[in-house]
Amino acid sequence: MSFIYKFFVFFIPVKTKEKLINYFSALLFNQQQKVWIEDVLKVLDQKSERLSSQLIQAKAYYETQFELLTLNHAALEGKLLSKINNQKQIIDYFEGELSKVIQANKQLTDEFSVVAQLIQKQEALSINLKKELVDLKQQNNANIKNELNKLIERQVLNLNEELEKIKEFNNNLTEGLDTFRKQQEREIQTFFQAQNVLMSNMEKNLIGRIDHIEDDRILSDSEYRNWELQFESKSNQNDYFENLLSNVESKDVVLDIGCGVGKLLEFAKSTKGADVKGVDISPNAISQCQDKGLDVVCDDALVFLKNEEENVYDYVTLIHIVEHIQPVELRKILNKVYDVLKPNGKIIIETPNTQSIFTLSRYYYMDSTHKRPKHPSLLKFVIEQIGFEDVKFDYSGDIPQGLDFMENNNTEAHGKLLNDLFYSGGGNIYIEGRK
Repeated sequence: MSFIYKFFVFFIPVKTKEKLINYFSALLFNQQQKVWIEDVLKVLDQKSERLSSQLIQAKAYYETQFELLTLNHAALEGKLLSKINNQKQIIDYFEGELSKVIQANKQLTDEFSVVAQLIQKQEALSINLKKELVDLKQQNNANIKNELNKLIERQVLNLNEELEKIKEFNNNLTEGLDTFRKQQEREIQTFFQAQNVLMSNMEKNLIGRIDHIEDDRILSDSEYRNWELQFESKSNQNDYFENLLSNVESKDVVLDIGCGVGKLLEFAKSTKGADVKGVDISPNAISQCQDKGLDVVCDDALVFLKNEEENVYDYVTLIHIVEHIQPVELRKILNKVYDVLKPNGKIIIETPNTQSIFTLSRYYYMDSTHKRPKHPSLLKFVIEQIGFEDVKFDYSGDIPQGLDFMENNNTEAHGKLLNDLFYSGGGNIYIEGRK
């Protein structure tokens, strides 16, 4: 029923539907049924008109959408064509590059082929060369052996001839040496005879001199050292050296003139790290220094300094030495000290204070080797005249315990006056100068 209804409504034209209705109405239906059918037809016509209107709207909408699709298609087609053209250009570019690569690869293949051929030729040549070298080596070895044998034979003949000559020369030399020895023995005997006469005369001439030299040396070298030890202070010796060498630094070169048994040198070397050297005229003292491994020389100070190069030492010390030297010789020694010092090098002198009546009367002349007293002001002036700068002058050595007038006198002023008169600042003077 629904299929016939849909077919009747949608697919049969209106006029045909009216004719059919009229025909079937006349045949089959009465008037009432005809009215119902007409009502049905009106409803169907209304629906048909609405459907036709909807179809027209749908047609217009789809035509609009079709036009939009057509435009979009055209735009897409343009873009696609543009992309296709770009892709074609890229493909053409890569095809060109690929062609170049293929061509280059072909060229490399050809070159590799040539190189392979060259390598094969090189290997063949190398094999041939190795064979030739082996043959040449064998041939050379044979030739060398033959030449060596011939050379050895010639050398043996030459050596035999030279040996005969050497034997002949040795015989002649032995005879000549015997003659020369006999002649030298005669000459040596004559020389010793003359030397004995000379030594006898020299001994006679020197006896008076030696006696004169020994006049101011009442003690021998070893006796003098033992006597000197009585007056050495052992308790504060390191403090004394530290104060004396306070400015000495590691690797400074220090020369101690009159080094004695080397106590100052030991301190400067072990505590200060200085390079040290000493000179003393006493063989006994020098022997003790050498036992300690110190670099020392047994010599007269002036002779030693004359043999030294200039600008060598950073410090030169003369500790209780200048009082043992005559003024003329002392000036020469001080001049040479200036020469051997480096620029800005320093001389350090300590000697008994001859301004002190106490020191002069009690200690200075106790030592028979002390020469003429040197006044502190004179020493300072001489050092300045030689060329030393920034010369410092000070006193060292305290007033002996129990003899301080300021402690034992009723008035401080009188005590100070007596101290100045008798001690004049201290038992020793200290002088330092810079080159």
